[in-house]
Amino acid sequence: MSIKKRKGFNIGLMLAKLSTERTLNPDKSISMQNFDVVDKYVSFFTTSIVAEGKSDAFVRNVVKDAMNAEQDLTEGKFIKHCNRIANIKMRDELKLFKVVFPVWGGQGFFTGRRKWTDVHINLNVSPKSSFTKRAKLERAKQFTKLQNHPDEILDGLQELPLAVCSVRAVDLLDAFEQAEHAFS
Repeated sequence: MSIKKRKGFNIGLMLAKLSTERTLNPDKSISMQNFDVVDKYVSFFTTSIVAEGKSDAFVRNVVKDAMNAEQDLTEGKFIKHCNRIANIKMRDELKLFKVVFPVWGGQGFFTGRRKWTDVHINLNVSPKSSFTKRAKLERAKQFTKLQNHPDEILDGLQELPLAVCSVRAVDLLDAFEQAEHAFS
């Protein structure tokens, strides 16, 4: 895995500014006067680097860790930390997730199993399996919570067949983004 700087971004300037706005404590926590600024830096750095084939959630996760690797970062050090952290996450922190999507329209056309990049998609989910029963029960609970908002619930949505995507990811958001990209 190789992370590179995207052309046209002045990462060094933003890293210098970040170093003045936050203090990295010995326990790797950070002290800042304004915590909503962290998200703006994460967004900037996520946009300013390229990680081919990785979800935005994965890149954001890497950027957050790289931002806190050292108090005073240069562009070279930051990119080096991003690559090191990404490789560690790819090697040690991937977990298997199952992401469930309802299949809208054309159910007869969507059958079988597919693989898109590293995502395995099962379009023939058995309605009798324990996993499917749990997923439908969870979906029913979600619809019950939406009971006060009936215009948001489309008729028959609860009865749609399910597609299950199996994906290895660092966290739930990364898994969802990878599965959504593969499924769509």
